[in-house]
Amino acid sequence: MGRFAKLLPVPQLSSVLNLAEPVYRGIEDLLDIGERRLELGYQQTFSDADGGSSNFLREGYFAVILAEEHEIDMENLCIVNDNLRLGSPGTTKVFLRDSKPFKGFSYMLFRIEKRKQQDWESLTTIKQLVDTAHDAILAGQYDKVKQFVLPAIISEIYRSSDITKADRPQMIGKIKDFLQELGLQGAKVQKRSLYSIMQRPMPQIDAETEAELASLEKLFRQSGQ
Repeated sequence: MGRFAKLLPVPQLSSVLNLAEPVYRGIEDLLDIGERRLELGYQQTFSDADGGSSNFLREGYFAVILAEEHEIDMENLCIVNDNLRLGSPGTTKVFLRDSKPFKGFSYMLFRIEKRKQQDWESLTTIKQLVDTAHDAILAGQYDKVKQFVLPAIISEIYRSSDITKADRPQMIGKIKDFLQELGLQGAKVQKRSLYSIMQRPMPQIDAETEAELASLEKLFRQSGQ
């Protein structure tokens, strides 16, 4: 396909087909049909802690090692400064001090981090949209915010992979409540961070808002969000 693309007179089609070469090279490397081969792969599904499975998602480390089970003494493995190491069994400081780098096998070390609360300030796009809405309301453009900025905030919340399904309606409700309060009181309301907005109590959701959220949930579920 790559060679054939060079013969085509249509530049747009030629540029698309020219992707064939790098795509093929990537597949070649992945499937071990070139000079490289995949040494170790890992695919796993985790469940909720209350789902009945022993493989539930929890904080900590786990290692994937390319070895037979009898070749590795799991009791000798330890983590020191985010590195997989070997030491004599035990839980004392000697166990950690005398540990040695884990060698001789291909492996991947994973660390799962668990946070007690959502890092709302890391949602920069939503944060910027809320700041835009805040400034527009103070400039007397509340109708503009309701018509344009708020729908953009809601859309971004539903598209974000960092916000859980349970958090979506709460986040929308709290932001809408804050903006409505701001529109009524104007400069009397202090500018707030996204984190502080999310610490507000959940406002009462009326039937119209509840129906709107249900419709949005259905819409984004159909679109694969």
